[in-house]
Amino acid sequence: MILWTFAFTGVVMLVASFDPGFLTAFQGLGVLPVSTGPRVEMLVPRRTPFSQGTTTDLYFFEKDGSFTKADSFEEPIQCVTAVDGQLFITFAHSEDAGVGGPSSILKDGKWVRSVSAPVDFEILDVVSLKGKVYALGPTVDGTGIVLGALGEGGWQKVAEPFDVGKAVTYAGAVETEAGIEMVYGCDVMDAAGRVDAKNAKWCHVTFDGTKWGAAKALGLPAGRTPFVADYEGALAVLLPPAAKNEPVEIDLVKGDGLEQIAQVPTVDRGAIARAWLVPLADQYHVILVGPGKVWDVPLTGLTPGGPRLLLEVEVATLLRSRIYVGLMAAGAVLLVSLGVAWLVVRVRNIKGRGEQ
Repeated sequence: MILWTFAFTGVVMLVASFDPGFLTAFQGLGVLPVSTGPRVEMLVPRRTPFSQGTTTDLYFFEKDGSFTKADSFEEPIQCVTAVDGQLFITFAHSEDAGVGGPSSILKDGKWVRSVSAPVDFEILDVVSLKGKVYALGPTVDGTGIVLGALGEGGWQKVAEPFDVGKAVTYAGAVETEAGIEMVYGCDVMDAAGRVDAKNAKWCHVTFDGTKWGAAKALGLPAGRTPFVADYEGALAVLLPPAAKNEPVEIDLVKGDGLEQIAQVPTVDRGAIARAWLVPLADQYHVILVGPGKVWDVPLTGLTPGGPRLLLEVEVATLLRSRIYVGLMAAGAVLLVSLGVAWLVVRVRNIKGRGEQ
């Protein structure tokens, strides 16, 4: 019975490992939508427990409302931006590739050219400014941000690093009318290395194309973590729900304060891990991302419309995953029970022989 149970459990685990849908979930913080002009191009990473890496799917969200899969990548994605209607993808760095990750340029989902990884800094994010691509990465000691620009000769550092003087947590950057607006946090991590949103100090700073400006406090409510966005050429932040079913807030950054311009309901949307604000066809859309679902909420002016489910983990996939997990759990319990019973029988037999 022990051998048969072990064999059965092993077969179930083997079948589950070859099922691409087993325990598949969207990595909420990794979903990356970006507007390239005619459409929103969305990169959606998927990871399964038995896979060695992450599969990233590229979807096209068109003006007519269609949402279709365009391509897939085996490499995990670090960041993405759009420049001159092209999609600029930077892949996550690996130990084999060195410090940074390489990049690729795509047009309408087709490969155009590749860009080598920088040799002296790790790319955290990429953003375009006046038709030029900039990369942001941490300084060696982690207390500042290095800015590099992509030229004919590859990545070249521009301006002096923006130095904060203490550990920096990068939140994001976008192109605005003033330049590149970067949001970062200080004192975000506690002594145990966990996010301490209650005591975090969030700031923003502008790079105008030649130099960094003065940093300003963001003025966030305590306990909130910002998601950076651009709204009509101005810096905006999206604040995720503080609790389930609470709305996503969209605020414009003005001086040292925030001006709320919209609230996007999340009732019956489930847990929201990430929110994005992207333009499409002269209209802004809020993309809500959860562990197993991706929603689109159009904004008419600043009034949210009806939500539309763009992606979700299929019901059949969830059902198969539950069956696999149930069978493996039953096999594990049975193995333990049979093992204990076998041990008890062996001990009794040994004891009985000793008495004889």
